[in-house]
Amino acid sequence: MFFEGRRSYLRISKFIIVYIYKEVLVTIISLYYGYYSAWSGVTMFDGWYLFVYGVIFSAGTFSWIGIFDEDIVYQTVLDKKTKVQDLDKKDDNSRISLAD
Repeated sequence: MFFEGRRSYLRISKFIIVYIYKEVLVTIISLYYGYYSAWSGVTMFDGWYLFVYGVIFSAGTFSWIGIFDEDIVYQTVLDKKTKVQDLDKKDDNSRISLAD
């Protein structure tokens, strides 16, 4: 359970970082174009270009992270999980029983 939560947290964090980068990049380009065109109100990108850019960049990020992301080998986590379960079985005397 902790392993899946960790992976989810890492993936969401990476996606948020890439999303902020994507938005900052478009904003800087638009500000530069606005300054270059003397703030005439002419847009550099059509709405469809921004839409497609956002979809492709977002889908590409999810695909890249989903395919190539491997933080910890899953078998290592399973091995450590069994070690923790073994320790838990050995330490039954330290638990306080509510039935007493």
